[in-house]
Amino acid sequence: MPHRPASLNQAFDVLGLPPGALPDEVKRAYRKLAMHWHPDRNPAPEATERFRQVRAAYDFVLSGGEAVADDAASQEPAAQPEPSPEPSSTPGPDQHETLWLTIEEAIFGTSHAFELGDVLVCQTCDGDGKIELGRSCLCEACHGSGRIRTRKGLDKCGICNGRGFVSVVPCEDCNGTGELKSSRKVRVTVPPLMWAGRRLRLSGQAEPKEGRAAGDLLLEAQFKPHGLYRIEDDDLVMQMPVSGFDLLFGRRLRVPVPGGDAQLIIEPSTGEVPILSIDGHGLPRRSGGRGAMRVVLEPMWPDLSQTADQAALATLRAHLEARLDDTLPAVAQWRRQWLGSLDASVAEPDVAADTDNDSDLNAAGEPEREPKARKAKSKKTAGKRKATAEKAKASDAKSRRKKS
Repeated sequence: MPHRPASLNQAFDVLGLPPGALPDEVKRAYRKLAMHWHPDRNPAPEATERFRQVRAAYDFVLSGGEAVADDAASQEPAAQPEPSPEPSSTPGPDQHETLWLTIEEAIFGTSHAFELGDVLVCQTCDGDGKIELGRSCLCEACHGSGRIRTRKGLDKCGICNGRGFVSVVPCEDCNGTGELKSSRKVRVTVPPLMWAGRRLRLSGQAEPKEGRAAGDLLLEAQFKPHGLYRIEDDDLVMQMPVSGFDLLFGRRLRVPVPGGDAQLIIEPSTGEVPILSIDGHGLPRRSGGRGAMRVVLEPMWPDLSQTADQAALATLRAHLEARLDDTLPAVAQWRRQWLGSLDASVAEPDVAADTDNDSDLNAAGEPEREPKARKAKSKKTAGKRKATAEKAKASDAKSRRKKS
């Protein structure tokens, strides 16, 4: 394609614009294409030729379609305005970001891609957030009526100012903000034993600023919340439910720690809930090594409503009551002091066998209580008499049947 366009339509096509575009649109399109195809910025072999075509099309549009001298289109590209400035040898400012790590990643190290978000000026609208149209179009807010319906009735459309059409619309590329958000990923290798606040420096990975060379990217380590552990200084605190009987009888338990598990020994006690500590399983320390893992035990008591469970508990209780001075010395001392005896149970009175017999009344006119042994013996004798009577009765009935 020759440098000089044959018509305005061809010139607009080179600039990527529809015929009849406004001068501001032509200027923005030329600036964007010129910066892209300038040989000082674009090493492609066809960059010089494409730059000359863009320059010739721009001059052709500005002249209203009149012929332009060939030397205008064949000017040396280096003499064109707005050349790309070379980056300064002085590095730009450092960029500070937070590196969020899990507890396991901070202790044992990891390697992953760290994503950075940069804010760039939208090149389509030059940061204005608006674009001027070559031709006016209907307002989408009021559909060309110039009025919109509100709670108070019809009101003038604020988008088109009541005209029903617009010549300026929000930029679609940046949604009217004038800025574009881009993201890039940086590969980060996190060494083991990263404490909170420790920084990693990545040379030359910061976002370039003001045409200067990229500075360093500084990543400060912080810990993400954990589902099991709570952080207190350099220690990890964990709550662990255990059976209440484990606190009484003692037990060896497995405890989850970062990277695996450890052994925890619960010594037999009187039911007090201890806070146990395991050294060397906490967070990394600035001075070296790791903090401790503190385990807060939460005693849980089982449901013992079943008959078999109640019987087992009754046996255990009888055993403990028989050795109260050894098993519950505080209870034994209290009973002696305030009851005068270790027996704290309340005995219910036995009901007399026969309250109608005057001989069983005491001096106060109340029924005498029958000793338990005597009462049991009388019940046994009565049972034997009843069995003998029933046996004799059965024998008499058998004799009568034989005689008949």
